[in-house]
Amino acid sequence: MDWMLFFIFLAGCGAAATTVAIFDPGDWYDGLDKPDWTPPKWVFPVTWTTLYIFMSIAAARVAPLDGAAYACLGHRKGGLAMSTIVACGMFSA
Repeated sequence: MDWMLFFIFLAGCGAAATTVAIFDPGDWYDGLDKPDWTPPKWVFPVTWTTLYIFMSIAAARVAPLDGAAYACLGHRKGGLAMSTIVACGMFSA
């Protein structure tokens, strides 16, 4: 496994996880009528951290394989530019 790729993907996952830390759900989530089997609050960060680590491991193992570039919206055909345009269109409202 390429450790540099792993840390790049882990940084990307960390950036996604930062949004949760910045935008805390607050009192409205605590006030929801949740079922009895809802896990305690400490379970969520542990679970998501574990998931992000395993997603980064999987991505670092798949990225160097032949044909893996096509998973990135075919970046050889302008996929990065297209995904940037789509993202700007989605978040410009």
